[in-house]
Amino acid sequence: MRPEPGIRLRVDAPAKVNLLLRILRRTPEGWHELETVFQAVDLMDQLTLETTLGDGFALEVRGADVGPDRENLVTRAVERFRNAAGVAGGLRAVLEKRIPAGAGLGGGSSDAGAALRALNDLYGNPLSNLELTELGGELGADVAFFAGSAALAVGEGRGDRLRPLPPLPERSLVLGLPPVHVATGPAYRALAAARADGLAVPPPLLDGRRPTGWSELDALAVNDFEAVVPQAHPPVAQALAALR
Repeated sequence: MRPEPGIRLRVDAPAKVNLLLRILRRTPEGWHELETVFQAVDLMDQLTLETTLGDGFALEVRGADVGPDRENLVTRAVERFRNAAGVAGGLRAVLEKRIPAGAGLGGGSSDAGAALRALNDLYGNPLSNLELTELGGELGADVAFFAGSAALAVGEGRGDRLRPLPPLPERSLVLGLPPVHVATGPAYRALAAARADGLAVPPPLLDGRRPTGWSELDALAVNDFEAVVPQAHPPVAQALAALR
């Protein structure tokens, strides 16, 4: 399929918070089993796609510097979607960044998920919601959540095995954003080092349950990175103390 040039579609790319984040055992393949609860929030990037002549793809990023366009997850999402759906045609994308990078809010993953959803709409929905979620999971564990339609979901496996939850009553959220970039790789390595020194690997908390209310989620609220990230990044420790 090749749509006519000049068709424009704008979509929101919401940030997320992990209401629960449990880092479980390390698998023989080298990645960690996760247990998390994703919640989309109303801090958003915005992505505009427009069909153009030819077959090329151009990306313009406005706002925060997030690195070379070629390495942007939106570019990779376009490539993966075209291959999976067997579609063609030129595209131009404008990405307006509002979600801070390196803050655990999933900005880049959300941009990719928004691109997959928008592309599917633009090309007449050639992929099912399940196929779209699986395609997102190939790009990154968090992308699977953002490629789906649920604003609240349990994530297991690498975080890409999702169990959507019904939405809960709207609730205000305070985001503490200290001026540091916390990279995922070093955070995992610090946690692995702490566990090698005796920090116990925790058991799952949900064990198949589906939280049904804020009081239940409040009781489950834990983030295993809190054992190592504040020590490595003092501004994070200061932000946590201020929030408390």
